[in-house]
Amino acid sequence: MDALTSLAVLAGALGLAAAALATLLVFDRRSARAERAAMRREMAAARDKARDEATALRAEVADLRIALKEAIERAERTTIVQRPPAPERPVAVITQVGESPAEVEVPARVISNQVLLSATFGEPLVKSLSFVHGVRRALSPVNRHRIAFEIKHGTKVARRQRRKDMRRAWRDARSGGRA
Repeated sequence: MDALTSLAVLAGALGLAAAALATLLVFDRRSARAERAAMRREMAAARDKARDEATALRAEVADLRIALKEAIERAERTTIVQRPPAPERPVAVITQVGESPAEVEVPARVISNQVLLSATFGEPLVKSLSFVHGVRRALSPVNRHRIAFEIKHGTKVARRQRRKDMRRAWRDARSGGRA
């Protein structure tokens, strides 16, 4: 083979390699673009879902507040009949020796309205308010910016790694597989 033919073969091989490399780069960019678009859609869907849940929770909290106000008003309107406290008698006095403990009067315990309402509505209200606080905090701008930064950083690291792998592959290809 003369020099001109060798040069033509080398140019053809380089052209094929350049075409293969260009094709790989195009596919790599398309797949990266598709991945980013899918990630954006997923993040938007998650953000919309969280926003909808937060709105539903706010409405639920508002309903609970209204129900609590109504229950307090009803409780204030209704009066609980309280017995006058029985005179306290000591249980272990000699004058009661013949009486059985069942005959001794025990004053009736009356639960106040506040205690009843606190036990009924307090815990669910605290749970829902703490959940709403957590959702608001998760959707805060600081957390959104932190997540966006992490995604950008991860994309850059992956891109650098792909470039590094591509260079290594080219070096291996150039050296003819000799390592």
